[in-house]
Amino acid sequence: MITGMSASNSAFLGPFVLEFNRQYSALIGGRGTGKSTILEYIRWALCDQPPPGVEESDTPNYAVRRKLLVEKTLKPFNATVDVSFEVNGVPHTVRRDSQSGNLLMKIGTDDMRRCSEEEVRRLLPIQAYSQKQLSDVSVRVDELLRFVKAPIQGELNEIERGLEERSGKIREKYAMVRRHRALERTLNEHQLTEKSLEEQVNRLRTSMSGVSDADRVLLDQGKMFSDADRAVASWRDGAQRIVEGMERLLRTVTSHLSEGQLPSVVPEGGEVREIFG
Repeated sequence: MITGMSASNSAFLGPFVLEFNRQYSALIGGRGTGKSTILEYIRWALCDQPPPGVEESDTPNYAVRRKLLVEKTLKPFNATVDVSFEVNGVPHTVRRDSQSGNLLMKIGTDDMRRCSEEEVRRLLPIQAYSQKQLSDVSVRVDELLRFVKAPIQGELNEIERGLEERSGKIREKYAMVRRHRALERTLNEHQLTEKSLEEQVNRLRTSMSGVSDADRVLLDQGKMFSDADRAVASWRDGAQRIVEGMERLLRTVTSHLSEGQLPSVVPEGGEVREIFG
């Protein structure tokens, strides 16, 4: 809920502070007494801007009037507008500068810090319409979309984040599938090459002349030694991968233990610190 607002100064109302009721607040006054000005200040501070994608030449009249209002009543005094609101009981304050349009936000007891318009709209999405602006809802597609989407914008953002996350996972899985297929093709090519070379070697062995039976036995045994060499090389590669994996695991554990911080006070602190150390 919006709990209050204030302006450091203004050409029309001077400096003022307002507090709002949780259940109902009303601004009562004659024409030209500043009712709409106060509401436009609140909308401006909370970044209730025209829907994204609207061209400057197609900016709705209410946005043009608000821009002129800020330029004529706030900018000459270097004024700022503060709007206070609560989110789940936590006080927030947004301050907007009329000269630069920059935003500062204070959450709870923290200091003011810079923030963006999107952050303000995400924390407190408002749905505000002037009487004349309501007539645009039925004839402007962008306004109609804003009217429908504003109350459920949080849910829509959550759905969009879920879709982006799943899209990323699908792209990752697809990349893995393509890599797997490429490796399969490479493996098949190597297997065909190996089979061809084996057949060529066997053909050379059988076609050789002037070789004694003892030499043929040695040549046949050469194939067994080659197979043994390949097996040993495979075992060595596997052992090396195991060693590298253990080294990575050791580095991860060491880094985690060095960065981990225990609270100053924990239940059974001595035992916990002994285990942690």
